[in-house]
Amino acid sequence: MSSPAKFLYRREEAADALGYSVSTVDMLIATGQLRATRTGRRVLVPAAEIERYAKRPPRRLWPPKVDGKTWSRFARPGETIKTPAEATL
Repeated sequence: MSSPAKFLYRREEAADALGYSVSTVDMLIATGQLRATRTGRRVLVPAAEIERYAKRPPRRLWPPKVDGKTWSRFARPGETIKTPAEATL
């Protein structure tokens, strides 16, 4: 007997399904490339969203842009981290 299909996946399960790390899935969620919902403290990704993202044309993941600024989990909100080459300009 097969188990019923899941409609919502935890971040870890979504990462396994997409072949990414959990931190990459977190980045995709933060930048709006992958939609997720929060239920209490849990972040859940709909199965349809995983399927939609997996079918999209491939594109470069890093560095993502949010509102024209480079996203970094090490940057403060609104701050852009420069590469060493950019810092010397």
